[in-house]
Amino acid sequence: MVNTFIYDFCTLYILNQRNYELIGKWQLGHDLSSDICGIAVDDDAIYCSIRNGKIITLDKQSYQIKEFVIFGSSMWSIKTYNQYLLAGTVDGKLLLLDKSTLSIEKSLNWGKKNIGSLHISGETLYAASHDGKLFKIGMESFEVEASAKNAHKKMFDCAGICEDMLVTVSYPCSEIALWNKDTLEKIKVISTPLKLSGCTYIENDFMYISSRNILGIGRIQLN
Repeated sequence: MVNTFIYDFCTLYILNQRNYELIGKWQLGHDLSSDICGIAVDDDAIYCSIRNGKIITLDKQSYQIKEFVIFGSSMWSIKTYNQYLLAGTVDGKLLLLDKSTLSIEKSLNWGKKNIGSLHISGETLYAASHDGKLFKIGMESFEVEASAKNAHKKMFDCAGICEDMLVTVSYPCSEIALWNKDTLEKIKVISTPLKLSGCTYIENDFMYISSRNILGIGRIQLN
């Protein structure tokens, strides 16, 4: 059975992906000091970052919950990578965590602004900072291989890869940018009406996008 994992404020839900029947729900926090900031899933567990530096894991077989204090600041972006968990913190750090212990193996410090979005493509990680910087990180070395300043004038997300391009989206700026995925040279900017926030999914040459001004799902051809 394939499941879907979603969260709303402080509550984590598991749904049957076929018919969206509710399998279970867990309240992991209580208020704005303990709400869920981000979620990542692998074959064994669900990882929920909790405001102010905690991660709560839920075993997918036993539904056992474990809580770990990771860092002194919130983590709005988390991703799984092999035996590791990656987390971007609101004070400008990228953390590489061992999944088995949730201990910090390595960290990169990029200033004092939120690392609000992460995207993994093969052995490469792309990261977006709220100070307008875009980073490309080689996972084997865990070092910055390329970077770009002023990627967007306001906060933005790393949406994914289309052919040989990285796609970023700034909802506050109502723009989508295409970048050479190796050099981070900007190729093109697409202007489209958007609101403060939203979600994207890239498949083949198309981006499927939602935002507060779009009634339903929009589709944009990227190539």
